[in-house]
Amino acid sequence: MIINTENSNNGRFYRNKLYMDFIFDFQKLGDYFNHDYREIKSYKKRMAEIEKYYDDDQRKGVVEILNDYNSRFGAGRKTLDNIRKLSESGTVVIVGGQQPGLFTGPLFIIYKIITILKLSSFINKETGIRTVPCFWNASDDSSIGQANSIGLITDELKKVKIDTSNIKKNARFSNIYIEREKYTKVIEDIRSLLAETDFSDEVTGLLKGSIADRYTDPLEDNRINLPELFSDIILNLFSEYGIVLIDPSDDRLKKMGKRFLKEDLEKCASIKETVNTRGDELERAGYQRQLDIKQDTLNHFLNVAGIREKIECLPEMYYRVKDKIYSKKELICKSGEDPGLFSWNVVMRPVIQDTLFPVLATICGPGEVSYFAQISGVYGLMDVRLPVIYPRFSATIIERNIEKIINKFKSIDKLLETNREQAIKRSLNDSGNISIEDLVGDLEKKLEGVFGAFEKEVSLAGLNVGNSSDRIKRNIKKEISVLKGKIYSELKKENQWLENALNRFYLNLFPGGGLQEREVNFFYYANKYGIGIMDGLYDSFNPFDFKHKLLFLNQGGKNGKNS
Repeated sequence: MIINTENSNNGRFYRNKLYMDFIFDFQKLGDYFNHDYREIKSYKKRMAEIEKYYDDDQRKGVVEILNDYNSRFGAGRKTLDNIRKLSESGTVVIVGGQQPGLFTGPLFIIYKIITILKLSSFINKETGIRTVPCFWNASDDSSIGQANSIGLITDELKKVKIDTSNIKKNARFSNIYIEREKYTKVIEDIRSLLAETDFSDEVTGLLKGSIADRYTDPLEDNRINLPELFSDIILNLFSEYGIVLIDPSDDRLKKMGKRFLKEDLEKCASIKETVNTRGDELERAGYQRQLDIKQDTLNHFLNVAGIREKIECLPEMYYRVKDKIYSKKELICKSGEDPGLFSWNVVMRPVIQDTLFPVLATICGPGEVSYFAQISGVYGLMDVRLPVIYPRFSATIIERNIEKIINKFKSIDKLLETNREQAIKRSLNDSGNISIEDLVGDLEKKLEGVFGAFEKEVSLAGLNVGNSSDRIKRNIKKEISVLKGKIYSELKKENQWLENALNRFYLNLFPGGGLQEREVNFFYYANKYGIGIMDGLYDSFNPFDFKHKLLFLNQGGKNGKNS
């Protein structure tokens, strides 16, 4: 698969003002981050920090955990070689993470993993720093609503959902097991919605193989663990590239990070103040804050019957979890007895990650960059140094039928500058010999002139027509608007192809009104072009090229009747 790329500066691809400045005007944000991700010297500086603080005895334990986990999923030689490389003193990791998505979730997760791989290879080559690409499968998280569906494009954005009605709210992913037949139904639904192509059997075979006979509930072999299924598919797609998966729910990792519970207990108020103060500062600078911590809670959760429960802070160093009260000593003892009962929130997780692993750089999307801008001060409280924060690749796939539409309208920039309805109106105006807006506007001005002259004559005659004049003018405006709508409606009928083309363009680039990379699943494209499209995506991105990519597919697969 050959893919041509173009950069786009269009703001709608960058999600928020802070991220726009992070990409295009980083110096505005330099005070919020320890390192400038655009400078090679930043990675060397970060490497020197790691060499000072990272414990190589801890390295041995981490390597053992990673080897056990990745081997269990049949990781390829390159992944296992990378784990062995990590056992060597001086080797560091490039890491990024995400909640486990259903059958890999949205495309941006794929792009994040590719970013990890490409940056790792680049830094190794450019600096000689030994790097290992790692992906943090956030199995400790609990937002099932973000992981129970995948997006496909048909005549609209279709969300194929797996039945999670029996899953409790805030259930931790690592505790979520879903019946095999429910996964099977989702695969069948995917197959029925997508066009039949030469690659449909390949895609279906991979998905069915992933649920065949592994990752089952030890108490009921018909139920499959959601994050483990996610890990299996990710390794299937990326093991030959050498990706190493991290599962934070491993009790051994929890044990390594348990000291942070004590720090959280002692510094919770300071953490809250630091995060909120930075949030105020960001708002004064014109940015949106990501966190507003109002309630006094720890930055740890306690797992109660598979549910992540908040730990509320009470006076005198006591804490409430649901209806049970704990002392500080009791929580610390509980952590010592079973560290797996505790998990970390959005503030504490990255701090612990960057302590457990020798993290050179963390790959982040727009929201995560904004989070780090607000929580970076917490690192100082914990006596931990913030790694390089590096933006993940961001992209929009443009298939050949969509490229043809763009060519008809001569410029993609004009289409990106506006929404669908505005683009249709502009294109209808351009398709005729006259401007509808000008024509109707001229009519309105003429009628206003005629009626203005009438009002003047009536006034000179000393006559008072009361509110009748205003009512007539309002009715004229109303009827002019109706007339304009009627003209556009007639033009749409005569130029139905134009409206259909623009509908298709916006459906593919902004399905459901969102970004393609946040709505559409990888297997939608794999079904059309084969799983080998992954190689094309991988080759499309270059390290230190940070702008949003438009990926033009110029070599299609052999599609069937709906190609």
